[in-house]
Amino acid sequence: MTKIYALITATLLLTSLSAQDYNITPNDTVEQTIVVGSYTDATINMDHDNSTTDSLRLQWEIIENTIPTGWDYSICDYTNCYAGNITSGTMSKFGVNQSGFIKINLLASTAENAQIRFKVYNAGNAVNADTITFIYNAVLGLDDIELGQYVNVFPNPSTGSQISISKLLPGTKLAIINTLGQTVLSRTTNSESLTISNLDLRMGVYFIRFEKANKLYATRKLVVR
Repeated sequence: MTKIYALITATLLLTSLSAQDYNITPNDTVEQTIVVGSYTDATINMDHDNSTTDSLRLQWEIIENTIPTGWDYSICDYTNCYAGNITSGTMSKFGVNQSGFIKINLLASTAENAQIRFKVYNAGNAVNADTITFIYNAVLGLDDIELGQYVNVFPNPSTGSQISISKLLPGTKLAIINTLGQTVLSRTTNSESLTISNLDLRMGVYFIRFEKANKLYATRKLVVR
């Protein structure tokens, strides 16, 4: 019986040593759909569990970061805000009815997906860590997608020497692709209309793809006779 009590006591002691003394809110994962060119922020809190009067000091490390080059972002915690290639940090102490936190401020410049994951733990106890994750799905604005339906290519059919395109979105990258999937011409423009001369397209069918911020928003079929 003494051995059983000793085993129970040891188990409870180990459990208390491994238990976290903060609560993650609202969740350990935040996912956002964001519009290219728009600022967003998201915060995950580590609330003191108020079961002890001891102050907490939390540390964090980045364990995965797939945010694309060119996106503008910064990381803030309970103590500081960081920009650049920061990979870890230590928060100031906080007590009962207070919270530590990690906040991401972000501006997406391209329509891509990204995530950044952190390991968070009581200072000096990295073995007993939690993982929190911020996930971003950057898309073009719905207005851009809808405006893509008005893109016009003329003349069509074409002789293959010149085409004009109207109703483009500024910042468009276009590509003319043949039936073999080969890109025969690519062009970027900030104008709403464009004329491409001195083309030497052979007779056949082509497809013109229109992208903005790496997101396809329109496709047109071009017939050359």
